[in-house]
Amino acid sequence: MLMILLSLLEPDATFVDCGANVGAWSANVASMARILPGIKVIAFEPHPDTFARLVKTMASYPDAECHNFALSDRRRQLRLSEGAGSQTFGVARSHFQIERETRMVEARPLDEFLGGRQRIFITIDVEGHEYEVLRGARRTLSSGRVRAVLIDGCDREYRDAIVAEMSQLGFDLRSLHTLRPLGAEDRILALGSRESRAE
Repeated sequence: MLMILLSLLEPDATFVDCGANVGAWSANVASMARILPGIKVIAFEPHPDTFARLVKTMASYPDAECHNFALSDRRRQLRLSEGAGSQTFGVARSHFQIERETRMVEARPLDEFLGGRQRIFITIDVEGHEYEVLRGARRTLSSGRVRAVLIDGCDREYRDAIVAEMSQLGFDLRSLHTLRPLGAEDRILALGSRESRAE
């Protein structure tokens, strides 16, 4: 999946890492600035301890932005469950989460952070809150500025709604692993319109 993402990137792109964890994806993309000038990284991680590790990971990339927020469809407080590991911190829908151990975190819509950004690439890995993140980015997604959205995992309850919404917005939906047309069990790669990709 990372190789697919890196193959899609272009100069002056903005990479948005929703649920960045400790920054493995963000750091790999930021390192591409050596050959793709102008790449910017915006990383979001709501867990305070994991966020501290993200900041350390990204310390070598001074142009990267790291935000200690959750993302959602609107400004609000979210109750998130601790997980068996930092990668499973999120809404309480997974058997890898400890429902009795929760913390409140501030959430904001992604649209607040992307005004004026061009050539946007988004990854979403937020443990069951993908649909709400997309709803909070609808203005950006409908602007023609988004080249690709990678959804790593997807809550089955909202998968059909996500597919319908991204199709309605004009994205070409593909399998994240094979790049073939999206199948029922595939992780989602949503490619922006041909016109936006050719700008």
